[in-house]
Amino acid sequence: MSDQTQTRVQKNQSNKKQPAKKKQQKQNKQQSILWRAIKWLVFTMLALMIVGITAGLIVFKTYADTAPKITDKALSDTLSSNLYDIKGKVFAEIGKEQREHIDIKDVPTDVTDALISVEDMRFYKHHGIDPIRIAGAAVANITGGFGSQGGSTLTQQVIKLSLLDYTDATIKRKSQEAYLAMELEKKYSKEQILEIYINKVYMGDSVYGMSTGAKHFYNKKLSQLSIPQVALLVGIPNSPNELNPYDHPEAAKERRDTVMQRMVENGKLTQAKMDEYRAEPINTGLVPESKRTTSIESKTDSKYNNYITQVIKEVQADGKHDVYTDGLQIYTTLDRDAQQYADKLATTNKIISYSDDRLTTGFVFMDSTNGEILAIGSGNRNSKQDVKLGFNFATDINRQPGSTFKPLADYAPAIEYLNWSTAHILDDSSYQYSNGAEINNWDRSYQGKITIRQALYDSRNIPALKALQAVGLDRSLNFMEKMDFKFDRDKLGESIAIGAYDKVNPLLLTGGYGAFANNGVYNKPHTVKKITTRQGDTIDMAPESKRVMAPHTAYMITDMLKDTLTKGTGTTAAISGLQAAGKTGTTNYTDQEMSDYGISDPASVPDSWFAGYTTRYTMGVWTGYEQKKVYLSKSEQNYAKLIYREMMGYMSSKTSTEDFHQPDDVLSLSIAAKSNPPLLAAKGTTSTTELFIAGTQPFSYGSSPVDKAKKSTSKEKEKESSSSEKQSSSSSSSSSSTTKEKESDSSSSTTEEKESDSSSSSSQEQTKETNSKESDAPNDKPENNVTPPKRTNNTGDKKES
Repeated sequence: MSDQTQTRVQKNQSNKKQPAKKKQQKQNKQQSILWRAIKWLVFTMLALMIVGITAGLIVFKTYADTAPKITDKALSDTLSSNLYDIKGKVFAEIGKEQREHIDIKDVPTDVTDALISVEDMRFYKHHGIDPIRIAGAAVANITGGFGSQGGSTLTQQVIKLSLLDYTDATIKRKSQEAYLAMELEKKYSKEQILEIYINKVYMGDSVYGMSTGAKHFYNKKLSQLSIPQVALLVGIPNSPNELNPYDHPEAAKERRDTVMQRMVENGKLTQAKMDEYRAEPINTGLVPESKRTTSIESKTDSKYNNYITQVIKEVQADGKHDVYTDGLQIYTTLDRDAQQYADKLATTNKIISYSDDRLTTGFVFMDSTNGEILAIGSGNRNSKQDVKLGFNFATDINRQPGSTFKPLADYAPAIEYLNWSTAHILDDSSYQYSNGAEINNWDRSYQGKITIRQALYDSRNIPALKALQAVGLDRSLNFMEKMDFKFDRDKLGESIAIGAYDKVNPLLLTGGYGAFANNGVYNKPHTVKKITTRQGDTIDMAPESKRVMAPHTAYMITDMLKDTLTKGTGTTAAISGLQAAGKTGTTNYTDQEMSDYGISDPASVPDSWFAGYTTRYTMGVWTGYEQKKVYLSKSEQNYAKLIYREMMGYMSSKTSTEDFHQPDDVLSLSIAAKSNPPLLAAKGTTSTTELFIAGTQPFSYGSSPVDKAKKSTSKEKEKESSSSEKQSSSSSSSSSSTTKEKESDSSSSTTEEKESDSSSSSSQEQTKETNSKESDAPNDKPENNVTPPKRTNNTGDKKES
């Protein structure tokens, strides 16, 4: 019994073990599958790695085979950049100045300690590339953000400075850099590599090499510098412009302290000394700013420095190339003949006899068809043409443009967006800005209902404001932004309609007017066409053309601006036989400025402008004084027009200039003068020729309101004459003595009345002529040629008609 029970228990236990065994077998099977998957994955990854490494090695070898050769010349060249004019001839070389070589045996230990500590702590342990440094840089960039630490060794940096385009971040360049770094270590000792680096690095301010940098910044030899000064100098090549202690003292100090901290980490400086040196001001021992500037500017011998300053700005604008260190071949748009004439015009009295040697100008002379800047004028008779990086009045000023802004801000947008014709009528009468502030014309008078053509060539302020309001401020700004004008919209108001915006220079203005000259196509003004790197790569620098307004808008503005030169505010700028268009502009002082500067004459202004163009050339001119408190007299306000006339006349005399082409969708019609809305001129009525966009033209005929006004005046005169005759007939029946007395009185009265009429007529004519003078922001004054007492030289102005 017990045996049977035992058997039953054993069976039960055996039955219970069966599922557990199956479960174990299933788990073993799953583990086996997982293990096979892992082995397959590892094998696949290894295979991919092998393939990847093999492919990488093949690519690396391919790039290495095409890498440039290491030569002593490439390692020691100054890598200056050549500038070519529009004809492909070199006119300047940049980057060859201020480099003093120092042998490695003369380099102080503090300099090499600081350099190796911050740039390549394992310099003496690697063979050109440092895998540990590369891995460390990768981790630092992940934890501290991209760019926290670089992986290049000093050897690789020498390669980048000497043989490769460091702006190229492609695999090809990095592969060639690594290969050449290892090759360099085979051919040169560590000391030789250090010597190359110390003498080759760019220190900013046109200075190369640390020995030259010591002299430039401290007027000392390298061996005479303190540890903080050495640390500053060693840190600068990381970003020469951004770490310049004169321009960016805070960033320079932070970099200096980083260098010293790395010296502590490398055992080359104690923490106690580091804490002591950290407290030293960044400017300790620096030469005065004036001496630093002189050392930069005194090293150029080019005759075209006003132009070169703009070339440098354009090349270095994207931060990818440095004209001082990269050995570039820069192909510019410089016309030497135009530039020489521009310099003579701006800085001598040989073409225009200026009233004051301090009177300054800045202007840009540009090809209307493509935006290529042919010449840049800047300075006055006191200017030194051997100054390379001086202030450029054509590109660097920020002044209000006055009425030269009216075509851009007001009338072109009105034609573009509202389809206005040149016959569109605006009321020149008492008016206010939307905020209630009063706006005036220069003469404090009004012309009533006039066309936008007359409003523009007479430069009236009130119609300009009404045009802007009709368009809308936002649309006006959008229109101008297409031509690279930049606006802080929160600080702008409706006064921009008359040029109340103080961020304009001749470069910007020339670009905007160039779009009018080029049928509505904008080309950004530029001096550089292309760049060729020392590796032979060519980079196209010419901006792309873009349409910013309809051809009919550009043509209609041009047609109105032609009148500025024939009967408006710019007749002084007119050139006989040349089809041109243009606009004058002046600004004025606020009441507070006049009080602060002691200016009593309300006709005095700080700025005078002229922008003009033909189908071939466009030019924007500013004149004024470097210090705003020195004002332009009435006669001096004509210099901008005279400068334009001389420069445009000189260049246009050497070529033929076509007239502006009228687009097919622009209609030229005879309109009843001042009809509102416009009417086609009926036979015998006073008419004017105006332009309409096809589809917006009138179809009805009518008489001019001018004729109706004349008829009304004639009828009034007839009534007065009839009344006078009746009075004379009645008086003839009186006694002889009484008659004679009355006749005497009548004669006297009539004479006085005629004199009064004559005076009134003369006054009206004078008012009419005065109203054709310029109206600028915000309260404009008429132009004339009265020579003020403070000026002694003759300006040679001609009175405008």
